[in-house]
Amino acid sequence: MICAVLVDWLQAPDFPDQDASALGRPLAAYPLMAAKTSARVHRRFALSAKQSVKSAALQYGAVILDPPPDENPSPSRLLRFALEAVSREAAKEGERLRLLVALSAQAPAVTGAVIDAGVDAVLEKSGFDSALSVSKLPLWISRAALRETPDGALELFPEPGLHGVAAPSSEIWRPNWSLLVLKPELLASADSPEFAWLGKRSFAVKQPGLWPVEYQWQIPALENWLKKHGVSDAAYAPEPQPQAQKSAKPATSRPVL
Repeated sequence: MICAVLVDWLQAPDFPDQDASALGRPLAAYPLMAAKTSARVHRRFALSAKQSVKSAALQYGAVILDPPPDENPSPSRLLRFALEAVSREAAKEGERLRLLVALSAQAPAVTGAVIDAGVDAVLEKSGFDSALSVSKLPLWISRAALRETPDGALELFPEPGLHGVAAPSSEIWRPNWSLLVLKPELLASADSPEFAWLGKRSFAVKQPGLWPVEYQWQIPALENWLKKHGVSDAAYAPEPQPQAQKSAKPATSRPVL
């Protein structure tokens, strides 16, 4: 069984209660919509204490998971907590959790095709331990810069100036954490370093959409992206139509002879 879990990763500066919306829907609705259209995902979950996220989960058939009691849980803590809960649910159905797809409640620009690309890479391509969504970086930021190998894996760029390495001229990528495809056995066993659960080789899922939405000024660009990808405006209210008029009653007075 392959399950998707929507994770409430962070507190956005402009939306501390995760009450942002686009096209009449909460932002958390869109990753769940993508998971629902995925050909690979069998069940959906949502890990959050926020009411807007829970409402979206109920609307799109996701099981709500209460987050761990920790005040500021790390990404590893959130993922392992979700893994335990989802694995228990799968076991109730006599199934084994094969892959865990982690989506972000703050990253609505994701599609079912993007999810399937990551899942297919981990299942069908040899040597990949995980898949990670990345966005193109317009500028060189050494600590965040990744490059894609010929077989689609991600690796860090060497630091410019070290061992004669120049600043990169090829495409630069950076993780945006909108999508993670993880193997339960790696997530359950990796204690350190922090992101050891990605394994040794991660497949690069190139995401053309926006990074996680944290500010109000990002909403118009997000709505434009959603419309370009065929998402309708749920907030659209059709213009009122004229009501049908009643027929005139037939005359009851006699004609004058």
